[in-house]
Amino acid sequence: MRFSFEKSECTFKGFTHLIITGMAKKTYISLTGITYTFPVKINEKVHWISFSGDQIDYSTSNSQIQEALENHPNFTDGKIGIFSSSKKDDETEQPIEPKEYDAQDLNEAVSILKSVYKVHHSKLKSKEAVFAVAKELGVSFPNLPLD
Repeated sequence: MRFSFEKSECTFKGFTHLIITGMAKKTYISLTGITYTFPVKINEKVHWISFSGDQIDYSTSNSQIQEALENHPNFTDGKIGIFSSSKKDDETEQPIEPKEYDAQDLNEAVSILKSVYKVHHSKLKSKEAVFAVAKELGVSFPNLPLD
């Protein structure tokens, strides 16, 4: 999978998170597992942002809401982060480098996917499922054999 992006990284709870910006649509996710609802002010109007669903996330294509979210204390304090972004149609494509983790066993890989990427445990019931979800997220576990 290829798409364009501007990236930076931040470290939270010992893991490095890729912050993807410059995209048309962004999905933000609760990094604490808490469901958040809070106001942001845009052009003197209050907009309520609610993180919900199995992944406890919020998606928007509105650049003003994106800017307000990324300047909100929940974002700057590392309570919420960017989970994914979609590209704008006119951007050139660049490959995304996969994120590697040094998991020594399947339980450690599952723990990383659950805690860092907020993957629900029901999607991680087999080794094949863990590798499929990891591939989908651009994550790899080079020390963990598929066999």
